[in-house]
Amino acid sequence: MDRRLVTILAMDVVGYSRLMHCDEEATLDDLLACRKIIELHIEEYGGRVFGSSGDSVIAEFSSPVQAARCAIVIQKELLDRATAQSQENQMLFRCGLNLGDVILKDGNLFGEGVNVAARLEAVAEPGGLCISQSAYEQIRGKVEEEFVGLGPQALKNIERPVTAYAWPGNGAATQTKISKQIDPVIAVLPFETFGNDDQAFLADGLSEEIITTISKVPGLIVVSRHSTAGYKGQSVDVRQVKEEQGASHILEGSIRKAGSRIRISSQLVDAGTGHHIWTERYDRELEDIFDLQDDISLNIAKALHGEILEGEMAVERASGTQDLHAWEMHVRATEKMRSVTKETNTAARMMVEKALKFDPKYAAAMSTLALTHGMDARHGFSASRSHSVELMRDWAERALGVDDGNAEAYGVLGFADNLEGDVKSAISRFKQALELNPSHAEVTIRLALSLIFDGRPTEAVGTSERAMRLCPKHPAWYYGVYGFALRSVGRFDEAILAFRNYGAQVEGFGLVDLTIVYMQLDDEQAARKQAAQLLRHRPDFTVQDWAKTQLYSAEDGVRDDIKALLRAGLPE
Repeated sequence: MDRRLVTILAMDVVGYSRLMHCDEEATLDDLLACRKIIELHIEEYGGRVFGSSGDSVIAEFSSPVQAARCAIVIQKELLDRATAQSQENQMLFRCGLNLGDVILKDGNLFGEGVNVAARLEAVAEPGGLCISQSAYEQIRGKVEEEFVGLGPQALKNIERPVTAYAWPGNGAATQTKISKQIDPVIAVLPFETFGNDDQAFLADGLSEEIITTISKVPGLIVVSRHSTAGYKGQSVDVRQVKEEQGASHILEGSIRKAGSRIRISSQLVDAGTGHHIWTERYDRELEDIFDLQDDISLNIAKALHGEILEGEMAVERASGTQDLHAWEMHVRATEKMRSVTKETNTAARMMVEKALKFDPKYAAAMSTLALTHGMDARHGFSASRSHSVELMRDWAERALGVDDGNAEAYGVLGFADNLEGDVKSAISRFKQALELNPSHAEVTIRLALSLIFDGRPTEAVGTSERAMRLCPKHPAWYYGVYGFALRSVGRFDEAILAFRNYGAQVEGFGLVDLTIVYMQLDDEQAARKQAAQLLRHRPDFTVQDWAKTQLYSAEDGVRDDIKALLRAGLPE
């Protein structure tokens, strides 16, 4: 097989389906004009187009520098062209660029080197360029434009995270889009010491224990201890660590010992700005060094989980236990529940049951166990919906028996009310929960869903947006609720984007709503395409079974959606 090392440039139109829906002929003319510009510059910079189906273009270059210069020139010219158009008609592109090994066959290129470029294109801003580290190392200092480090990116169907860099261009502000979720990268620097070798030993042990503990937090990428050990004893600029390690956040600290007492200070720093996000000081008796390391590392891990990932929701879920194993099992369980499938829900239940074996009085874990039964009832994962709701209520009440201020437990009871058709009671419960913890993202997003079912979608849009701000690393299904709210108020283009974000993170999800949206837009062809994809993922899908899962307070609330799905060809 003929293999070669090349630079791949992948380009795609932003919001192409929306543009085609608005005006097919004008969009096609626009696309052809943009392609002429793209192909002209690709040839000018020594590249070759080897793929251009639909609204995408993919090309190869022998030089990463020429490829990057070409992409930037193209984006600047296309943006100048777009600014002469009305905002709703602007045609912008995203670009991805990767230097990698590919297979050549019949003039076409195949392999992961091509796939990475295509996945990076999806990470880029409209009008911008996103490149892999392999390409960045070759162009650094050789192009005028500055690139921003994004850290390691978990790309769909790519086994290992790819460290990426972005040139945002100037087109990002002209498009409405939902922020991408980028896994934070944290570097734990060796803790400073002031004293003898005993303190140095404790500092090394504590740094290692913190790295081990926070590495167990899903959604955090932790730089290895080997990579950060070289900073020991040095005065380090956080920007240097950001550049060298690709870190978005840095944890640093110090240890001072006085007699039998020890003081540990720690700070979480935003590597981009140098601003302190969180600081904490721990004063302890130095009795058992290993117990001390466990205690401090657990408290720091809890804090980082809240500050960087899930906000106050994570803080509440971590409260009520000092058992490292219970906390770890609970964190893993909540991460599993991000994917709404029978298998992941069952796995989450097993994990949270283990957490309760380690700490039988862990109220937050009881609430999560209750929620797993609620998911069984909501999505038909169990044989008896009523029994699942009964178990759901039982575990939520047990949680409140341990901690009557547990907002999540009240939220779960609101979810149970929803499942039993009492939307107004559910809304009341959610609001009660938010009085206890106004920053609880999951309660907030469930309130948004209830507001839609209660015929208050305008409120639901703002409530959904608040939930996503509260939990920047929110589960994919938040996009589903947000899209539902948007389509309910007629903001169809934004709804399509939200549902596609949902499906991009959890394959096969968002298709029911996309089918409905396209029918609402009178685009039956696109609706039938979504319906066909839905049946490939869920061959046993029927409209009537789906309708039973909808929780409208008014009986006719789901009527139009049922009609739309049937018109799109889905089985009754």
